[in-house]
Amino acid sequence: MKKLITLLLLPVAFSLAKDKPRLKLPPELKQQADAIHQQVKAGELTHEQAKDKLKQLLEDNKPDKKKPAKDKPEVDKPKPGDKKKPRPELSDELKQKVAELKQKRQALAAAHKELRDQLKDVSKEDREELIKQFKEANKEQHEAIKQQAKQIKQEIRESVETGDKRTSDI
Repeated sequence: MKKLITLLLLPVAFSLAKDKPRLKLPPELKQQADAIHQQVKAGELTHEQAKDKLKQLLEDNKPDKKKPAKDKPEVDKPKPGDKKKPRPELSDELKQKVAELKQKRQALAAAHKELRDQLKDVSKEDREELIKQFKEANKEQHEAIKQQAKQIKQEIRESVETGDKRTSDI
C-alpha cells in the first residue's frame, strides 16, 4: 500500500519540486541538514520532527535583514515618533481650476466611452473612420485640457511647493 501511494505521489512531488528553487546551503548547514536526514532514514525522527528541526535550523541561520550592510552607509530615516508635515492647502481659485479640469476630463472620457460603444458593432473600415472622426472632433478639447493641466501644475508649483519637493501630477 505504501509503495502504491509513493508511486502515485512521485509525479506530483517532482512537478512541485521543479517550481521551487532549492536553497544552496553553506557547507556547515548542509552537514547539519544531512545529519537530520540520516536520523529520519534510521527511524530516529519522524518526517514532521525533521521538518520542524530543518525550519528551526534555517530560521536560526537566516541572515538578518534589519542590520545594515557594513559597506553601505545608513540612511537617515524618520523616527517612529516623527510626524509628516501637513500638506499645504490649495487656494480656492486653484481648487476651482482643478475641479474645472476634472470636469473637462470626465466629459472627454464620456465621449471616449460612447465611441467604444459605437465601435462594438461596426466593420473594420467603419471603425477606422469613426476613430478618425473622433480624433478630429476632440483634438482641440484634448489640447485645451493638456494646456490647462500644464498651467495648473505650474501655478501649484509656484504657490505651494518649495525646494525640490513636488506633488504628484494632476
